[in-house]
Amino acid sequence: MSEDEEVTISGRVFGLGVAYAPAPGVRFPSEQRRLVPLRLLSYDPAYPWPNGRVEAEYVPSADNPRPPRRRMSGRAWAAWAGEPVGDGGR
Repeated sequence: MSEDEEVTISGRVFGLGVAYAPAPGVRFPSEQRRLVPLRLLSYDPAYPWPNGRVEAEYVPSADNPRPPRRRMSGRAWAAWAGEPVGDGGR
């Protein structure tokens, strides 16, 4: 899959390389960083997690030019992801 490609995850369409904000109402009080945007890097629908596997990264900032990556199930991504945010630092 290449950047600028669209993928369907749990019935929703997402753009690879696009940064997404958390969906309204998503709350993870134990981990504030989950409330910052994530850029969708890849999606493997055949992976044996619920609705495949997503790889995403926290949006780079001046303080963190090489942000950590996260892996989550497609189901978790679709529940977490809200609307795209700007160009996401691309």
